[in-house]
Amino acid sequence: NNLSCGKHPCHMTCHPPPCPPCPLSPSVLVKCQCGKEDVPPGSRSSCEDPVVLCGSVCDKELNCGQSEARHRCKAKCHEGPCPPCDGVTSVLCRCHAMAKDIDCKDLTGNPEDTKCQKRCTKKRNCGKHKCNQQCCIEVEHICPLVCNKTLSCGKHKCERLCHKGHCPICLAASKCLNQTIYMSSSCNFRCHCCFW
Repeated sequence: NNLSCGKHPCHMTCHPPPCPPCPLSPSVLVKCQCGKEDVPPGSRSSCEDPVVLCGSVCDKELNCGQSEARHRCKAKCHEGPCPPCDGVTSVLCRCHAMAKDIDCKDLTGNPEDTKCQKRCTKKRNCGKHKCNQQCCIEVEHICPLVCNKTLSCGKHKCERLCHKGHCPICLAASKCLNQTIYMSSSCNFRCHCCFW
């Protein structure tokens, strides 16, 4: 559908009528593009007339710089989004170990994603291995390695993730009269019928 001006399309998702007024309509657009100056009366009679640019520095707040002192647009009053900032922003890495200067034009949407080169020296939850992740923010450092210690049966290896304390009893299958039985005591266990 078109907006109330009948010349520009409505970009809202499907909604009950009516569509909102055209944002370029002279009755709606009463300031220049940077918002500092009023549009002179009678300078625009239609939404298709050129928008007013006052010639002053835009000075709109940008999404770069520190949160308490955002950078501002240095371009002259302009249409559309502000051009990329030519400044530099000091960004704390996600583990907060160090700050890094990044060109504002290269900033991602989330500066917290910036990683430093520092390797984490905390022990993993197994108590044996160090985390060693780059710019680590984990609270619980889970060890991804397989334990692989020989179980008490002497035949099989522990398949759990690396852990503290003793390994569990071997639950490997035992054969008994051509049937596979999963034992809860030991893979060396022989049931009563095997002795007959």
